[in-house]
Amino acid sequence: MIRNLDDAVVVSLKAKAKAAGLSLEQYLRDILTSEVKPTQSQLMTKAAEIRKTTKRPIRPPEDIIREDRDTNHGKLFL
Repeated sequence: MIRNLDDAVVVSLKAKAKAAGLSLEQYLRDILTSEVKPTQSQLMTKAAEIRKTTKRPIRPPEDIIREDRDTNHGKLFL
């Protein structure tokens, strides 16, 4: 809970919540939740870090799929 907010701030927040069709509580919950979510830039940085630690396939996946298809290993038998 936040205490000692200026009345004008509360009135403004209530107006914004109403315009968004939300209760003040839900409006503030949404704002606070969005502030702790990682940004796209942060996610991309983390993904790059993970990629550095993982091994790359020796062969491209499309080559593996093509080989499987050409040898009928991928053929469906009904």
